[in-house]
Amino acid sequence: ISAALAVELDPMDARNHLALAWSAALTGGFDQAGVHLDLALSLNPYSPTTTISAAMGYAFLGDHLRASQVLDAAIALAPMLRPHQWCYAAAVRFLGGQDAAAVEAARRSGDQIVDNQGWLAAALARQGKIAEAQDVFQRAAQSRQLNPELQAFVERQLRETRTTEVTAIGR
Repeated sequence: ISAALAVELDPMDARNHLALAWSAALTGGFDQAGVHLDLALSLNPYSPTTTISAAMGYAFLGDHLRASQVLDAAIALAPMLRPHQWCYAAAVRFLGGQDAAAVEAARRSGDQIVDNQGWLAAALARQGKIAEAQDVFQRAAQSRQLNPELQAFVERQLRETRTTEVTAIGR
């Protein structure tokens, strides 16, 4: 069954709209994804599962203010998130440039999602904590389960941060 058909069969189920939003986003339908994230939130604004997934969707769509607002509201409603939800929060915070909050969320997660260590390493690198970032990244890379795109991103982040440090020391 397709996500579009699920929405057609039950347009009042927020989960169907989340599925369609993510399907649209992953196939380049970013405007459609945003519409269905909005609909999912309007149908079930008190569900941490709905709100945190929507926050991550907004973050990946580049709407970092909306992502942060939705995540803040989710945490206010349910401050005891599940470990995998803290992984989502880490990604939302990192993508929104909130590195300290990304590190905190990543550490609260219990590493329920393999890419969490990648977000943690990238946030630590942007904070200038290079040795710690490298240690976290090496452990994640050794697992051989890290998303290849995230792995390449973290490698670039570490390289750029080291280059900046060397330039600053040479001044």
